[in-house]
Amino acid sequence: YRLWRGPTLSASLAGLYALGATVPPLLVLSLTYLRVTQFDASVPFALFGVLLAGGYVWIAERFLARENILPLPGIRLATGAFAAAAISALGFALVAFLSRGYMTVAFALMALGTAYVSTLRDIPLLRPAVAAIGFVVLGRIAWDPVIMGADVGRFPIFNWLLLGYGVPAAAFAMAGRLLETRQIDLAQRLADALAVIFTALLLFFQIRHAVTGGDPLVGASNHVEQGLHVLTALLMSYALMRLDLARANTVFRWASIILGDI
Repeated sequence: YRLWRGPTLSASLAGLYALGATVPPLLVLSLTYLRVTQFDASVPFALFGVLLAGGYVWIAERFLARENILPLPGIRLATGAFAAAAISALGFALVAFLSRGYMTVAFALMALGTAYVSTLRDIPLLRPAVAAIGFVVLGRIAWDPVIMGADVGRFPIFNWLLLGYGVPAAAFAMAGRLLETRQIDLAQRLADALAVIFTALLLFFQIRHAVTGGDPLVGASNHVEQGLHVLTALLMSYALMRLDLARANTVFRWASIILGDI
């Protein structure tokens, strides 16, 4: 604690201490994983990530306890830095262990867990961590919206699409509500946006799955499918408009306009 407890410690210097304490272990673990496995799934590396995350959580809790006794800016920054590092280490563990769409689902649940912890612990960096996880998931969707691949099962509704898109939609919707209890910021709006995106993808892919007989990636389309897509977009637009009127939510307002124009 000696590095962080000085009353004259500047924010920039405290930030350098935090980076020096948290980034090197994560960087070494990531580079070793890349060199040894070439980004293949690896249980040992996932376990290392979990252990590192546990260590960071323990340190963050100690700093948080000290912050309650000695509320200095340096100690507060250290608490947030180690909490964010713990989330990063857990994210690495998920990447090392999971494949297919499960990784996206796991990141969405991790964002929900981080949002929940942010309501219990006043750690400023937890909200930016939720936003960072949200941007990772958003990048994953932009890279390949078909999260679960082509083989999602033949049964309508109750198939892998429900897990791949439904769970993240619910997770980000709940994360948005949890974050909203403290304040409305980028993290909260991004959670709402991802909830809307995943809900739309779930509905559109389920329609396509049902119309095409279980293959959401088939190239052909017909008037029935297009009509169902338009009807779904209009119903979502109406629902989001009602939510915007009830909660004055910018994300819901613009999503309603975009879906109404489809």
